Order: sequence, then C-alpha cells, then structure tokens
Amino acid sequence: MNDKTPEQIAKSVGLPKNEIEQALSKPSNALNQIKRRIRYYCFEKQRGNWAPVRLIRHFEKQKNFTSWEKFAIDWDVVNSNPTETKWRKFSIHEEWEAELRRVVPDLPVKNVYKQSQ
Repeated sequence: MNDKTPEQIAKSVGLPKNEIEQALSKPSNALNQIKRRIRYYCFEKQRGNWAPVRLIRHFEKQKNFTSWEKFAIDWDVVNSNPTETKWRKFSIHEEWEAELRRVVPDLPVKNVYKQSQ
C-alpha cells in the first residue's frame, strides 16, 4: 500500500505545479486526479510528445518498464500508487473490446446491403 500523499506522489514525478494544485483542490479525489495526470503524460511520451523529465526517468527505472511504446499494452501504473508499475494481462484496447461485447447487444440483421463501387 502507498504511504505517500497525492502531493508527494505528484512532486516525485515532476508534475507541473498548477496541475498539482488543481488535483489537490478536491482532496477526496486527489489521488485519482494525480493518477490520471501521470497516465496522461505516459500516453504523451508514448506518442513522442513532451512529458516531465522526472516522470520519464522515474518510469524508465521501474522493473516492469519495457518501453514507452508498450505503455498500456504490457505495463501500466498501479492504481493505489501511480509511481509504481505493474504488468498488464490485457492491453487497454483488449479490455475495451471485452467491455463493449459485454454491454452492447448484438443487433439483428435482416438484410445486408452491399455498397456499389
């Protein structure tokens, strides 16, 4: 379990000060907001965009880190402590597909129309 406060977590990975203040403005939801910001920057780094240097260095030292291209596919951040990494059994895309299959009913198809070329 995590013994750091959301503010300590955010500072340890170098989140911008204004984002830390915004997350801490709702104390009951602060950890979730910090986790969302950390994941946002991980996705940004995955796409080749800017992310805080401390965040990049922090995650590249983690034992479950493979590469930025594999974020949310092979590894992700831990919910209770978003400064740690965990292995994923399924990618976020596979989880989304499973969720859609679970909640979206199959629609009956009476006629199939082909598009003309």
